[in-house]
Amino acid sequence: VPPSQILACGVPVDPAFGPITNRAAVRNKLGMDAQLPVLLVIFGGTGMGKPLRMIAGLRKLQSPVQTVWIAGRNTGLRRRIEQHLASHNHTHVLGWTDNMHEWMAAADLLLGKPGSGTLLEAMNSGLPLLAFDPLPGIERRHCNLIEKWRIGCWIKRPEEIAETIDGLFG
Repeated sequence: VPPSQILACGVPVDPAFGPITNRAAVRNKLGMDAQLPVLLVIFGGTGMGKPLRMIAGLRKLQSPVQTVWIAGRNTGLRRRIEQHLASHNHTHVLGWTDNMHEWMAAADLLLGKPGSGTLLEAMNSGLPLLAFDPLPGIERRHCNLIEKWRIGCWIKRPEEIAETIDGLFG
C-alpha cells in the first residue's frame, strides 16, 4: 500500500466522550444533586463484575457521595444491586444506557473493570478510573498503565475501596 493511502490513527472514540464543560448542568439534567460528589460504578455492556464486593467496600465510605451503578444488559445483576442498595440515599441503579458520556461527564470518579472501551472513554472524558477486579491479560496491563500514567488507581482488594475514595475526595 502506498504510504499516501495509509491513515495513522488510534482507536476511535465517540467525540461525545470529551472534556467536561459544565458538570453541574449535566448533573441537573440527570436528576442528581449538583453539589454532592458522584461515583460512577460500571460493569461494562454485558454486566460482568462482583457487585457485592464493591458494595461491601463502599459501605465503609466516610465521604458523602452519590453513586450511580450501571449494570449494562445484565438484568439479574441490576436486580441484585437494587436489592442490596434499596435503603441507600443518593443511589441510582441503571441497566443499559445510551448516554454513558453524560454519566461520565456527571461523575467525579469511575469505579469498574478497566476494559479497553472504558479506559479510552474515561481518559477522553478526563474521568479518573479506579480499576477493580480486572481480568487477567489486557485488563491487568491496563491497571499498570492507569497507575503509570497517573490517571487513576488499581484497587486490588475491596477493603481498599473506601480508603482510596475517601482519600481522593478528602
